[in-house]
Amino acid sequence: MRSPLDTCISALSWAEQRDYAGFGKGDALNSPILRKIAGRNRFLRSSFVFLLSRSPINLRPILAIEAQQNPKALALFARTYLNIQALTDGDAWTPKAVSLLGSLLELSGVSSYSGHCWGAEHPRGDPSLGAEAYFPGTVVTCEVGEAFLDAFQRTHDEEYLEVAKSATEFIRRDLTVIERDDSGLCLSYVPSHSWKVINSNAKSAALMARTGSITLDESLLEDARANMKWVIGKQTRSGAWFYADPPEASHVSHDNYHTGFILSSLYEYLQSNEDRDVLNAYKTGLEFYENHLFMPDGAPKWRYNRAYPLDIKGAAQGILNFSLASELFPEKLEVAERIAIWMIDNMWTPEGRFFYQKGRFLTKKYTLMRWCQSWSCFALSVLAGAQRCAKNAADRVSESRGDR
Repeated sequence: MRSPLDTCISALSWAEQRDYAGFGKGDALNSPILRKIAGRNRFLRSSFVFLLSRSPINLRPILAIEAQQNPKALALFARTYLNIQALTDGDAWTPKAVSLLGSLLELSGVSSYSGHCWGAEHPRGDPSLGAEAYFPGTVVTCEVGEAFLDAFQRTHDEEYLEVAKSATEFIRRDLTVIERDDSGLCLSYVPSHSWKVINSNAKSAALMARTGSITLDESLLEDARANMKWVIGKQTRSGAWFYADPPEASHVSHDNYHTGFILSSLYEYLQSNEDRDVLNAYKTGLEFYENHLFMPDGAPKWRYNRAYPLDIKGAAQGILNFSLASELFPEKLEVAERIAIWMIDNMWTPEGRFFYQKGRFLTKKYTLMRWCQSWSCFALSVLAGAQRCAKNAADRVSESRGDR
């Protein structure tokens, strides 16, 4: 197996050479041509986004779409640099992370909202979810918030913690409170909306819990507990989650990477809260995830009942989730390594990039910076860290037995 760390560093170099700018899965409306045709027509906007994301060839240059930096990608690359810094000698990696965090501050929507917040670099197909680029939402804001918390815990710079705290203010003040009752707290996906998306609530609960545990803010922790209670209450008997609530509001059923989002959020939440109900949900969710969303060779299925397309994001999310899970369940490290072997063997190119999807008959060999490169880099850096921890644990056992 090619070293996850070496592969990660090569992939980072590929991204850095392009100033972390690239195309995005949902960036069809960054085309002046398609944007003019679609206007605010929801059907046309959504259709263009759908069709371009599924095109077997990359039509973006033809449609005058320019490569841009995506806030979530910048956050994932920053987190990757911080992870590598912890695994290597020298101090070259942290300054790269710091530079990306500075770029993220410039993209924040804090001047228009209650706290720091971020959105994708393109308009959405549904104008109610963000008719303009960078309209803020839960998922992107939480991913960026996690990057600033990583930076705080690595550098102890209070300014990074203040940014994360500010992001939780956006979550608590600007998102719509859709439910707050005995079932828990459900927050909207974006401001002024009522769509109950499960993975975005899992992410907000995780960020609030992590930030609250550092700052000892009990009100923030209480909101995190209520938010996570709602999420685990939506788990099916089989251990799965739909995309939205109620299930008929979901445009997908039990798919790979959204399930992965929820599981990584449950893991992050458990780092700050000893909650037996959340731990049980995590265990049963992880079992469903492994048994129904991956093939025996490590290939990621698209959905629990559909294999293709084999998507790079599903592979990267699997590596991330099982690497994290190995802290609680050491045997899951082998699962993460198996997925990594498959991903590097099947979706890695010699010039240092990962490509998009393998279909049953067609392969999309172009690279989307956030979707392909940033998630793969971050996942491999987490795997390298998990392997280091496993080796250190084995060495300690060996020393205690006098095997040296």
